[in-house]
Amino acid sequence: MLAVGLLPVLAWNSVSAGLRLPKDAVPLEQDVRLDLDPAKEDYTGTVVARVEVPKATRLIHLHDGGPRVESAVLRTSAGKKIGLVATVEQRDILVLTAAVTIPAGRHVLEMTFRNRYNTRADSLYKVVVDGEPYLFTQFEDTAAREAFPCWDEPSFKIPWKLTLTVPAGLLALANTPIESESTADGLRTIVFKKTPPLPSYLVALAVGRLETVPVPGTRVPTRIVTVRGKSGLAGEAVRQTPPLLAALERYFGQPYPFEKLDLLAVPDYWYGAMENPGAITFRETILLVDPKGGDAEERSHMAGTVAHELAHMWFGDLVTMAWWDDMWLNESFASWMGDKVAEEVYPELGLGVGQVREMERAMSFDGRRVTRAMRQPVESQDVLLEAADTLAYNKGQAVLTMFERWLGPETFRKGVLLYLEAHAWGNATGSDLWGSLAKASGKDVSPAMSSFLEQPGVPLVSAELLGGGRVRLTQRRFFQDGSAPTAKQLWRIPVTLAFGNGKTRGSKTVLLSTESATVDLGTPAEWIHPNADERGYYRWSLPAAALDDLSARASSGLTTRE
Repeated sequence: MLAVGLLPVLAWNSVSAGLRLPKDAVPLEQDVRLDLDPAKEDYTGTVVARVEVPKATRLIHLHDGGPRVESAVLRTSAGKKIGLVATVEQRDILVLTAAVTIPAGRHVLEMTFRNRYNTRADSLYKVVVDGEPYLFTQFEDTAAREAFPCWDEPSFKIPWKLTLTVPAGLLALANTPIESESTADGLRTIVFKKTPPLPSYLVALAVGRLETVPVPGTRVPTRIVTVRGKSGLAGEAVRQTPPLLAALERYFGQPYPFEKLDLLAVPDYWYGAMENPGAITFRETILLVDPKGGDAEERSHMAGTVAHELAHMWFGDLVTMAWWDDMWLNESFASWMGDKVAEEVYPELGLGVGQVREMERAMSFDGRRVTRAMRQPVESQDVLLEAADTLAYNKGQAVLTMFERWLGPETFRKGVLLYLEAHAWGNATGSDLWGSLAKASGKDVSPAMSSFLEQPGVPLVSAELLGGGRVRLTQRRFFQDGSAPTAKQLWRIPVTLAFGNGKTRGSKTVLLSTESATVDLGTPAEWIHPNADERGYYRWSLPAAALDDLSARASSGLTTRE
């Protein structure tokens, strides 16, 4: 997901009030069959789910945030049919109650329901453009339950099979290619291929008089999808997508992990973009550029956003966070990876410098006296979308950039690949990634990373040349208002110093874990920069004379990022 602007805050239940579902029935796979006509205001559907009941029960809990269940029945593995009574308890929790005991084992749950289309660009929603109605979806974070009954938590990662019945003249698409289709009585029924394991928030579909533009040069069938009359603006997206996808495939050492790729330009879409595998959605102003009037800023924004969402295909979709408290990692990694490959493919667009600006923005936010830790337990829905702010995207990206520099790019990449290999098509946590990075590097990554994740604020690193090639480093918390901290707060900071003597430039990386430390550069230095290439998430300061010396080299001795 790439959120643009201010994020809305949704009303949620706490854990004690039923945020997490009890596992009285665990889904194994789910079929969703929907009768959809964008010209209407409501729709009907059927859910067929294979479930594992670990022990005998009379209750099955799942999520329902709007659909009205009209019938529910369980067919046991022994062939017995058990009727179920559907009631919604608390908020969004659907309770199915059986008159008799449901035995342990694998069974099939069937439900029929009726629902109205959302009109707030959320869940399964309807939008009218130039008099033409369309249907799109936006399920992250908890809006799949508003479209159909389901187990709407990221840890329930299962195969899905969608079947859509739509008016014959409309295009319908979903995460996967079409398996079969038939037409009768003016209606077209499309059966899509079963997905690999996905959480509910990544299921996606679209219906309407959509236009498509093929994208050549990719390993899988790829299209840009627009509403009617907008396909002529897809040329830049057609040009940018193949090299960005190829760069990501090279980094991850494997092909794009899904069977097809549609990039949808969606009107009336409050998110910036969403990483639905095979059906990535974008605000149309991001994905569509006027070939006559488009400028470099629009192309840069498109490249960074497309790369961000494509990076999610591996980091977020192939491997999914176990719970929302690691949303920061999902978004941080995609931002870091997206800018990295976009800068590689299109260096003329200046995304590397843009990354420094975004880091500065995060530091300004993080330098307030009242801020939050980047990672925090998600125990209520009130804090869920708070976890998708500038800290999750920009601070997280900067922290990953800093740790890549500390470990070395190839070692960091090796750790990422170990993580993906270990958790492919499953769920994982931030600590799983730290473990893979530690295994790849031989360094204890977790304590250093935790010092940036588990406490609020941004450190200030002060550096002073002592002579003889020695530098004294000190750290404390930085406040934007210039005030001094009232309590000691320490980080484990991978500090990379750039320094020079004459025309020679060198660098040295140390882990600053104490309040003060002296570093031997190994050679005398005339000048020093405490944050080489501006790849560390910390403010820095120098004595006035040393800052003057550094400034004098700005035109010749410093990198563009610096």
